[in-house]
Amino acid sequence: MLVELIHPPHPNSTDDRLDPPLGLLLIASYIRNQHPDIRISVNDLSGQKQKDWNIGFADVYGLTVYAPSISVTEKIISKCRKKNPEAKIVVGGAHPSSMPLIFGGDVDHVIIGEGEKPMSDILTSLKSDSKTVLKRIIQSDEPVPFLFPAYDLVNLNSYHRTINKIKSIPYLTSRGCPYKCAFCGLSYM
Repeated sequence: MLVELIHPPHPNSTDDRLDPPLGLLLIASYIRNQHPDIRISVNDLSGQKQKDWNIGFADVYGLTVYAPSISVTEKIISKCRKKNPEAKIVVGGAHPSSMPLIFGGDVDHVIIGEGEKPMSDILTSLKSDSKTVLKRIIQSDEPVPFLFPAYDLVNLNSYHRTINKIKSIPYLTSRGCPYKCAFCGLSYM
């Protein structure tokens, strides 16, 4: 089975290549741990124009969605459907967690909250011979074990973050946010 996790570009961002897609890299690490037989890739489209998007063939596409990238994400979903009409398409992230019902028929599953366990459950269901049908909207309430992000799936040198003029990458030391800012959907996660 082939899984492609996709990070959409954020055209209105000050620097669309600041950091690697940490959430997707954590999901990739968890999938590798739970499903060593699955081939997984992370396709970071940040900083790319639509004409340069290279969507691979996959059995499952997982997309992270932010409010500013919703219209771009819809275009990516369309490209995924053209690449493999039979593929399962899963969306997650801050926007689906706060507004899961806005996603239409082109999306097979919407994940609310942390994506590691629900994505693994979807893959387990697809690999099994049983006719288990998972819900369209899946909420994760289970804590996941800490795994190191799958940084090897992206080119770390292509990101721009520096601290004191030294190339840097993000590293997660805890999850969640204690605040409930009106402009942010992370409090739903």
